[in-house]
Amino acid sequence: MNLNRRDFIKGSLATSAMALGGIAHAQAAPEVILQKTIPSTGELLPVIGFGTNQYGTGTDLSIRNTLKQTLKIFAENGGTLLDTSSHYRGSEGVLGGILTELQLTEKAFIATKAGQFDELPLETKLNNSLAHFGVDQLDLYQIHNVAFQDWRNMLPPLQEWKQEGKIRYIGITGSEDVEHPEIAEAMRTGGVDFVQLNYNVGDRNIENELLPIARERGIAVVGNVPFGQGSLFSAVSDVELPEFAREFSQSWGNFFLKYNVSHPDVTASIPGTSKPHHALDNVQAGMGRLPTSAERKMQEDFMASL
Repeated sequence: MNLNRRDFIKGSLATSAMALGGIAHAQAAPEVILQKTIPSTGELLPVIGFGTNQYGTGTDLSIRNTLKQTLKIFAENGGTLLDTSSHYRGSEGVLGGILTELQLTEKAFIATKAGQFDELPLETKLNNSLAHFGVDQLDLYQIHNVAFQDWRNMLPPLQEWKQEGKIRYIGITGSEDVEHPEIAEAMRTGGVDFVQLNYNVGDRNIENELLPIARERGIAVVGNVPFGQGSLFSAVSDVELPEFAREFSQSWGNFFLKYNVSHPDVTASIPGTSKPHHALDNVQAGMGRLPTSAERKMQEDFMASL
């Protein structure tokens, strides 16, 4: 199989790190962002990505400059996974434009979705996404909110386009517990490389059924709403970071994100990030050591006590 330039760059980055138990990091640089393997291929992916739901506002020049600085910090610190969607109010186009300006398109792991709020044919949605990013292949193409779409008829053409090289990985997404039964069925069907699920220290229901399915089927898991849509920060607004957490966290953002990606079955987490200072804090959550299983239990107990 011929490798295009994007594949070559990603492969070079992956092989430059040393894998250990599904997590990899450069030996001489402890500040390098941690990576985990994508189960279906063994490719390495940084454990912290960015959600770009709000990037459609980047048509305003001052906002666009802020988003540009945010993505620059993200990339300079080893981030690659960028998650967006065709229905995020123009976010694909803004993100694609900024990546081009920063010359980051080839290095980014572009994950987008077929939104469910328009009547465009699936192939048109895919082609629009390819055009927004100026690429002939998307790293990850996902059926957005799979429980509310006709995923059974959507998966076959996605698998064909994967064979044709337009898509590297196929994914499905959900962000609420009510979607989990349908997501479980879709995961068991086969042909899914990634699943995106709601997961954080205050919402751990995917541990009951969906994470075991992902482990069994070799599906990468990307956690969304890692801060509980702000509820976790609200819970600790007047609370000091506990002493035990200072062993592995510098901030509450670190505390929450490190909890998420320290689960052995979670590949990455995608906090929505549109501000430079949040970009740095979030990426730093993927650096240094992760909490142990005992420390994860301490995190759970601490949050439950508030």
